[in-house]
This record gives sequence, C-alpha cells and structure tokens, in this order.
Amino acid sequence: MKKSDDNLIDRTLEVWQPRNGQRLSDEDARAILENVTGFFTLLLEWQTNEQQKKGGGQDESYRAKSA
Repeated sequence: MKKSDDNLIDRTLEVWQPRNGQRLSDEDARAILENVTGFFTLLLEWQTNEQQKKGGGQDESYRAKSA
C-alpha cells in the first residue's frame, strides 16, 4: 500500500472512529472510503443526468471545485 493510501486510511479512522462504538480496522476505513466515494459519484451521475434531461450540458463549475 502506498504511503498516501496509509495517510488516507489514518485520516478516515481519525474522522469516523469517534462516531462508532466499536474499534474500526484499516479494512473498515477502506470500506468507508469506497462507500463515500461511490455515494458522491452516484450523486454526480444523477446531477449530470438531470441536467441532460433539461437540455443543458454538465455544469463545468464542479470540476474546479473537485480539482
């Protein structure tokens, strides 16, 4: 695993551990990251589909915010 991945796992544990009654493992943190990423990917997909239905293109402002 890359050092940047380790840092992301550590940060995820730091954020989510206080909100959970049980000790979270590195695998739990990886699953949390995967689920949160999937959730926001789905929201972006829905937004894109809605904009296309309305005849507009995708709002390019999200790219600047996510970059």
